[in-house]
Amino acid sequence: MTPLGDMIPATVTDASTGGFRVKADYGVTIGRFLVLVIPGLPRYAGWVAWSYLGEFGLEGAQAISEDAIEHIVALGAKSGPT
Repeated sequence: MTPLGDMIPATVTDASTGGFRVKADYGVTIGRFLVLVIPGLPRYAGWVAWSYLGEFGLEGAQAISEDAIEHIVALGAKSGPT
């Protein structure tokens, strides 16, 4: 979700307790503040740490729990490879 509240489709390709690697057709700039909305989890806010060829790293403003990471992995397993 952008700072203006626009929802942009994206795919989390990697997650750690410090942040996310995200694939999206959305041009971001380093330092931009975004919110990641994942079904079944609280919203995770953070800043774009890097951006390259349709992917970016979102450094989380708060730590991401191991349970949340397991939930994200389970969602990915349900949807299959992209």
